Amino acid sequence: VGEAETARAIDHQDAVGLHKNGREFPISAMISKFDVEGALTLTVSVRDATEQRRSEHEARLLAEVGAALATLDYERALTALLQPVVRWLSHFAVIFVTEESGALRHACSAGGEREPLDAGAWAAFTASPGPEHPAWQASERKETVLATLPGGPLHVLPGPRQVLAVPMRVGASTVGVLCLARGAEPFDDRDVRLAEVVARRTALFVENAKLHRTARQALVLRDEVLETVAHDLGNWIGTILLQLQLLHRPGSEPERRSLKPVEASKRAAKRMHRL
Repeated sequence: VGEAETARAIDHQDAVGLHKNGREFPISAMISKFDVEGALTLTVSVRDATEQRRSEHEARLLAEVGAALATLDYERALTALLQPVVRWLSHFAVIFVTEESGALRHACSAGGEREPLDAGAWAAFTASPGPEHPAWQASERKETVLATLPGGPLHVLPGPRQVLAVPMRVGASTVGVLCLARGAEPFDDRDVRLAEVVARRTALFVENAKLHRTARQALVLRDEVLETVAHDLGNWIGTILLQLQLLHRPGSEPERRSLKPVEASKRAAKRMHRL
């Protein structure tokens, strides 16, 4: 057997193979050229790269999610977060946040590029969920809900749908729900674990954003109180200074009292005025 003269690896994202059942799958191939007793021979070694591609996509998804959440802009971050989710994990994605009343409110949504929905179906899918919606059930149970929904009136999603609803939890509190949907292809255990990682990171971001907003509101309220107090103190201090000046007026008769208390009060009032 001759030695390989040249070898070329094919590891392109678009390189695919075809199973007997007609399903395409990503491949990684190695083409080698041999010279066997003067005869040129080419060999091709093909490897199923499904797991390799999937691991790459998962790593890219988590990296893009981390980049999207590296900001204090709440609405912009959540919107940017869903872009890699619908690119690598699902066809549709919605984030619902928990209101103080406990109800779920639609915060943002993405999808429809790979599998379009009409306007009515999209509006219904992103509306605040009721008790029959997997997002509502995930919030109530505080656990991941995986459901297969038939087409038709239920959630007005045409065709069978796989819906994955993951509660976004911080400690014992549920701050929202990440709801994903795709076509007939089911979510497997690996998809569920990945979605739960994304939901945990999103939950921490939402909680930190709430704390940040609360802190900013507290600072604004503090400044308003200080401004009011300073204004009121200024009025009273002005009155004190005026009275002290009247007491300190020089007269033709010698003063019978010491002026030290007057001077001390005046100095203290001036210090308060500077504050």
